[in-house]
Amino acid sequence: MSFDQLANRLGAAVGSAAPEDSIKVEALVAAANYRLGLDGTFTSFYRGATPERWPAEIEKVPAETLEVWATYADTAEHPGVRAHLHDLLAAAGHGQRHLHIRAAIADYREAAEWFAAAQEVVPGRWRAGESLVRAFLLAVSAGQKDLAGGLVTDMQAMAEESLDSSDPAPGIVGLLIDPLLERKAYKHSARPLVEKAIETFKDNPHHQLDFLADLRSLEADESARQLIDRRRVETLLDAAGAEDGLNKLLLLHTAAVMARDSGRSDLYDKVRIEQQKLTRQDLKLETITTAVDLPTEVFEACEQQVAQAASLAEALWAVASWAAPVGDESTTDADQLDELRDGFLRLPTNRLNLAGPVLAHVDAIEKDPGDDLRIVRMELAGLLVAHQLDCIWRRFDPSDAEIAKVLTHEEVAPLAKMCELASAFRAYWYREPTAAKTALPLLEGVLRRHLKSVGVPIIQSAKGVVDQLGTLIDKMVDGGFDAGWQTTFRLLLADPKEGLNLRNAELHDLRDEPLHHHHVALVLLATLVVLRAVHSPR
Repeated sequence: MSFDQLANRLGAAVGSAAPEDSIKVEALVAAANYRLGLDGTFTSFYRGATPERWPAEIEKVPAETLEVWATYADTAEHPGVRAHLHDLLAAAGHGQRHLHIRAAIADYREAAEWFAAAQEVVPGRWRAGESLVRAFLLAVSAGQKDLAGGLVTDMQAMAEESLDSSDPAPGIVGLLIDPLLERKAYKHSARPLVEKAIETFKDNPHHQLDFLADLRSLEADESARQLIDRRRVETLLDAAGAEDGLNKLLLLHTAAVMARDSGRSDLYDKVRIEQQKLTRQDLKLETITTAVDLPTEVFEACEQQVAQAASLAEALWAVASWAAPVGDESTTDADQLDELRDGFLRLPTNRLNLAGPVLAHVDAIEKDPGDDLRIVRMELAGLLVAHQLDCIWRRFDPSDAEIAKVLTHEEVAPLAKMCELASAFRAYWYREPTAAKTALPLLEGVLRRHLKSVGVPIIQSAKGVVDQLGTLIDKMVDGGFDAGWQTTFRLLLADPKEGLNLRNAELHDLRDEPLHHHHVALVLLATLVVLRAVHSPR
């Protein structure tokens, strides 16, 4: 029976007990509700049957309650109850603390034998292990070396018994050896168990890795630690070789992080090679499509804007007058953030780049969940911009020369460059795959020259080289663009972790398929936004 079950049964008896007995029963219910926290102190959230709730801190328990506990600590039949009550009395400072501690240790050891023989094998073994560990911690805290030594022997024996059984339990073994590993005076007494656990769980890489980490903590020699680090990475590599799909990817990712952090560059390269072999087929990825019906009114509004334009120039600048699809807010509202963080298959890893190389990144660095929502906004804006550009084509059917004439600016957007850009528009309308490849370098060049023309430095003085696209985007606000467009450019063009990263994906051949039509439309929109700023400086 757990203390929760005991508390519930005692609580049910409070109402039917005589007044003089109900006080004792209530005190025992309160005792059963005090739990040992991770910091080693007892706390309780029990409210009690009276209007005044029981104190959360054990030190504030009334003296009359402590006397009830002391009475039952000496007379209760079950050793687990006696141990718990003596433990509480020692923590509350009742009477002679050292006597309560020694009594609790003796009762916990007796309770361990009782729990180990329980019919419910799994919870019984766990409660037995917990009892021995608590007794050991009490002995250490009180400086009772003689008792602590005997408990170490008991803990070793229980861990050994688990490892030798037909169903070895790594959790029980870890429960028993972790307190030893955490204390310098006792850590080496755990070494035989750690080595045996590594051998016992050799077919389970996850358990073996845990115990290899324990073995590493026992080694003072750096060369021995390096050998263990190599063994840990090789264990993960072997495990990955026996897996497929997402399991294989995650094992390789963990191996890469471990190899990198331990300085095993040869193994790190080996893991990266294995990562780069992965294909979409290996990962068994499936495309999930959801049909979304967008309101026809928004498309009609886009058409109307083009229809009202008096000229090709007015129509193109109307497209460029869009507000940034992505705002500059750093967070979304709380409900959206919670939904994004808890979403199915939301992993603390980078987006998969199956063209490689796949780099290992620190798992603790979490992406901004708001970026997922911003990408959705950008995708929707791309559909509308694509519709608008198609309307321009149908209405004006412009030649490359006509487009170039509208876009040309003598200093920032020379005619020759704008003729190339006009060919990108033509390729876009004809659904040719060269549109983005043509437009992306021109977009970067126009942005660089525009920033230079408005006095924003674009040359790194220390190196004497011009800024690349990522740095140019960082300087967009200095060049007169609002922060929303800066965020949009970052996610659209140059963010490999959170965004579409179209510039790198397209120009470095990291895609197996052509860009979607509306993604190319977003590239052309970005170019028009910069050119509009060129022709209409603030």
